[in-house]
Amino acid sequence: MSSYKFGPLESSGFIGGMNARQAVSAAVFASFAYIVIQRFDGLASLAGAVLIGAFGYWFTMVSISGRSSAEWTDISLRYLLRRVTGRLEYRSAAPTLGHVGGLTDPGEPTLDLPASIAGIEILGGRLKGVEVGVAFDKQNGAYTATLHATADSFALIDPEQQEAKLRGWSSVLGDFSRVDSPVSRIQWVEQTIPANQGEMMDYLRENIEPVFDESDKNVRSYLKLLANAGAVQQKHELLLTLRIENGDRRTRKLAARMGKGHDGYCALLLREMQHFAAALEGADIRVLGLLRPASLARVIRGSFNPYAMRNKVDKGISPAAFGPMEAGESWEVYVCEGVGHVTYWISGWPRTDVGATFLAPLILNTSLTRAIGVTMQTVPVAKAMRQVQSAATGEDATMRLKMQKNFRIGADQRNSLAAIEEREAELSVGFTEMRFAGFISVSGATPDELDAACAEIEQAASQAHIELTRLSGEQETALSYTMPLARGLQTGVL
Repeated sequence: MSSYKFGPLESSGFIGGMNARQAVSAAVFASFAYIVIQRFDGLASLAGAVLIGAFGYWFTMVSISGRSSAEWTDISLRYLLRRVTGRLEYRSAAPTLGHVGGLTDPGEPTLDLPASIAGIEILGGRLKGVEVGVAFDKQNGAYTATLHATADSFALIDPEQQEAKLRGWSSVLGDFSRVDSPVSRIQWVEQTIPANQGEMMDYLRENIEPVFDESDKNVRSYLKLLANAGAVQQKHELLLTLRIENGDRRTRKLAARMGKGHDGYCALLLREMQHFAAALEGADIRVLGLLRPASLARVIRGSFNPYAMRNKVDKGISPAAFGPMEAGESWEVYVCEGVGHVTYWISGWPRTDVGATFLAPLILNTSLTRAIGVTMQTVPVAKAMRQVQSAATGEDATMRLKMQKNFRIGADQRNSLAAIEEREAELSVGFTEMRFAGFISVSGATPDELDAACAEIEQAASQAHIELTRLSGEQETALSYTMPLARGLQTGVL
């Protein structure tokens, strides 16, 4: 049976592994140190420059909960600005905006959405005469479509069959990572919808024989059984999303051949979705169907309040009513209609050998309401090769310098160099490199339930050998990363 492991998180950035924010911070502190040396004489200037340099290094490079102090400063200032301007609280104006329609058409309610999904519009594209939901993200110029799939009890099949399914999934990713593909991102979301415990309770109370009542010990025992069953019953959904972007010149040309404006992009995206569904079926991943506009709206709406959507799984909702009625953001939690949400970034993937089912503790062994989303983007081969060569050169230079100075080379650095060399070998024989980010959002109907869900997901993550970082100060935006919108990756990196 094969095993898998992930390399260390790399900080490929603007300059020497630093992102643009860190590079600017380093330049500012270096300038201050230079000014101090030029303006003052003696030990005072040297001491001042050293202090500025030390503080600059801490501010720019030292990591706190997965981020540098410079990045935390940016997050804190943005959060403070939202608080000062009153944007932490949201109340939908949709109830007072009315509907837009004619005498014979009641129309749809006017959209009013929170900042995290402002600019999202659900369009209707047609594929083989069936209307399919397409989410248009105006802010990013992106079109996404989603299908519902199932892996048919992946954890219960033989290891050989699991390996075959993984090879099939790998081939699907390879097909859409070709140079001429208009698909910019692929995302999978595995989410749970809470069981409708109230329906079972109501049915029992309405149909129970008159000779029994809730004081009867047998009835109390059965009610307790239903309560416990409702707490663990979950409906699992596996959603797979493709994204194309109108900012790509090649995509614009392909879309223009298939129609004008939204019509062309929707037609192009649905053509790729058709190929995607066929490739998944060939990889023994069963496709249950593409989400229609009402179903796509229900999924997005359910991310804000999964408890309100458990009766809407089959019917869906209006494509113009997928936003919450009210919401509020704090530093640690995002609350929508009384339901609390906490989103984590998967900051560390397994560094030890794991099997194909290493995510089972997160996906199968939890009874909480949660969504796991992983967004992937192909790295062009030439770009990937330049990155890996630059990283290898940097590691080699650092190790040689340490050897010359008789410093010890730690296991982390040796493992990092080995991972880089392995990547280089894979690229040289034609493997495709993917940039990806994973997120987990957990929900709770009460603060206590949310705290219990956070504790449970953190324990499950430990069992799966992954590390979680709570996205403090940006919970509202982070929740959208586990929606089928293919978000969560910084644009402009590749």
